[in-house]
Amino acid sequence: MRKSIRNSMSGVLPTMTLAVVLAAANQANAQTQGRHVWEVPFGTPASQMPVDFRLPACGTHGGPPSIPLKSFAEFSRCRPEAETGLREVWFSYDDDTEYYLRATRADQAIIDRYRANAIFTHAVIYSLLFDAEGRLQGYRIATDPRETPVARADADTVGDGVRAMLPYGGAEWSCKDLQPQQGQQPWGGNYENRVCEKTANGVYVTITQHLFLKAGQQNTENGATPLGSEFESSTWVEGINASLVRKVPAQ
Repeated sequence: MRKSIRNSMSGVLPTMTLAVVLAAANQANAQTQGRHVWEVPFGTPASQMPVDFRLPACGTHGGPPSIPLKSFAEFSRCRPEAETGLREVWFSYDDDTEYYLRATRADQAIIDRYRANAIFTHAVIYSLLFDAEGRLQGYRIATDPRETPVARADADTVGDGVRAMLPYGGAEWSCKDLQPQQGQQPWGGNYENRVCEKTANGVYVTITQHLFLKAGQQNTENGATPLGSEFESSTWVEGINASLVRKVPAQ
């Protein structure tokens, strides 16, 4: 999708009125907001993933894509994970509108509104988990570490919003604060290294949130954002079929 948009830049950009651009954007936004990863029932065959889940590729444990796939049906090309035995497939929502708006230098506020792969203004990475028979058994959502340091500074807060969005109820989460690893320091007086878990509707869900300076780093002056490599601010969400997890909290 991005290739087709960028190829169009080699010639003269087609003329579109703002109304047409926004109409296309509204349609794309409605599509991406209409189906969340947690709304696809576990057991759904890989060949029946929603049409707005695009560009599948083998996942990298919540990271960027690796081996491109022609369709989700090629899930078996991805290596099974040692911990779960499941195969991770990365995907992107349809980002044609977003990149058209970027190419035509639309207002940044409009671009931000129609970012294809974002939650609460933060870029995120989506992936699905399939068993050996190609049935959906889990999903992952991870804030994208490739965002600029300023944008990523409060990525840990995504976990709070997602916890409220998930269809498992906002109460009865079991949360624990992890001890700081050697050298980790609070950033601006704040330190977060928390894991929350819950089992509901047959789904074992974990939400991990991090916010701290890495070992060897010091708080910056005047509250300035440190370099991207100097701090950790992130959210990791994972939902797996509870029957495949050995130890899960009671429902």
